[in-house]
Amino acid sequence: MLVSLIIPCYNVSEKKLGRMMQSIVKQTEQKLQVILIDDGSTDDTLIRLFEWKKYFDEKGIDCEIFRKPNGGMASAINLGLKYFTGKYVCFPDADDALEPEYVSAMITYLEENSEYNIVRCNFTTIAETTKLTKVVVTDFSEYGFYKTLLLKKINSNVWPMLVKADFLRQRIPNLHLHEGGALATQEWQLLLPLTYKTKVAYLKKSLYNYYIYGDSHSQRGMNYDEVSFLAYTAKMREDILATLNIMPLTNTEIEIYRDIGELCIARTNVSFNNLNENVKYSCALLLAYLLNKYMQSKVDIETLMIPKRFFFHSQRLQNYFLETIKGD
Repeated sequence: MLVSLIIPCYNVSEKKLGRMMQSIVKQTEQKLQVILIDDGSTDDTLIRLFEWKKYFDEKGIDCEIFRKPNGGMASAINLGLKYFTGKYVCFPDADDALEPEYVSAMITYLEENSEYNIVRCNFTTIAETTKLTKVVVTDFSEYGFYKTLLLKKINSNVWPMLVKADFLRQRIPNLHLHEGGALATQEWQLLLPLTYKTKVAYLKKSLYNYYIYGDSHSQRGMNYDEVSFLAYTAKMREDILATLNIMPLTNTEIEIYRDIGELCIARTNVSFNNLNENVKYSCALLLAYLLNKYMQSKVDIETLMIPKRFFFHSQRLQNYFLETIKGD
């Protein structure tokens, strides 16, 4: 059964790209459609992609290449979503690597457990410089995936996941994510509609290798100056709200999910070192408002401007949400 791998590529060095491409060739399930989207690379990435396409052709693996002006991960995925034809679809990163059973193990699970439309696996982080590895266990069985994701108690990534194509089309009918936002929120834009009120299967195997590079998008994001960081989190808000607006939510759900999103963004902002006092005060004010709205718990604003106290009280609020909102 055909499985589509949609892989955005932007200025990927041969070493990084080769690692992912070789891991695709080594898959025990070889009925694959590999969709490579060059997102306006400024180096020789496109040339390397065509070299790998030739290799895939020799191995009997269907490979299609598309090129577009640089627009970010969401826009690259949108292009791939126009052309995939598999019964299942997944979204690996171009600079990581798959275990040989990544595709086959997750297909097998979904085929044997027809009540699920999505399966996720554990993954291993690998530091490129030190070679240190760590298996990340992504167990979400206590609360279900949707609630666990919504309250940022699990990694919001899409690469350790396989989804049935028909279900993807059902949950995202126009097969289009909001573009122009933050670098990583394409993951939220896929996961929120896909996992809303549905059971997500959990495969307790590490089938994906996530490489940590000093020059990756996610690592560069950690080094923003304050103005850029706050602009980034503002785009996160824009992406999350755009996603919630297209989901079949009740008015009550929309209100509470927006408030949870605002809480998560405030927590992200407060985690930024040397946050200026005005922004810190705004975050504290928001938290105080939400504490009073949902928990009838009034806390002094000055107390919430102390990061340790902010996170203590925001955790209280998150625990409240976990116990009260509906899960999968």
